[in-house]
Amino acid sequence: MTYDRELNQIVMQDNRAWIAGLSDEGGAGSWLAAVMKESVQPNKDELEKVQQFVDGVVWGRLQFSDGPKQYGIRKSLFYYQPDEMPPNYYRSDFDWKTWTSWNKQASEAVDRSFDYPHVAAAYWVLYRWHAIIRDW
Repeated sequence: MTYDRELNQIVMQDNRAWIAGLSDEGGAGSWLAAVMKESVQPNKDELEKVQQFVDGVVWGRLQFSDGPKQYGIRKSLFYYQPDEMPPNYYRSDFDWKTWTSWNKQASEAVDRSFDYPHVAAAYWVLYRWHAIIRDW
C-alpha cells in the first residue's frame, strides 16, 4: 500500500483515487516491488504473504472474479461515493470535486492496459515458485 513517509503511516485516503486504491501507478508500486523481489530472491514466508495478498486482495477485489468483467483489473479499490459510505467517512480536508476523485463506476472501469502488468507479475512470481513453496 502507498506509504506516507512524512506521517509514517499507510495512505488510507487520497483525493487521487489511484494512490489509496492499490492499483494503477500509485498504489501498486509498493506491492509490485515486494512481488518482484521474490522473482530473484524467493523467501518462503514472503511468498506465502504474496499468496495471501493475491487470494485476499487481488482475486475478487482488485481483479474481477466473475461476471462480464471477469479477469479485468479495476482502476482502484478506493473511490469517492459519499452516498455509499457512512457520514464523515471521507476526509474533509481534501477537494473531492476534481477528476481525480473517481466514483465507484470510474474505479471499476477495466479500460486501461497499464493496470494489468502489476497483477500479471504477481501471478507470474507465484507460478514460477509454486513448486518451491510446496516443497519447502
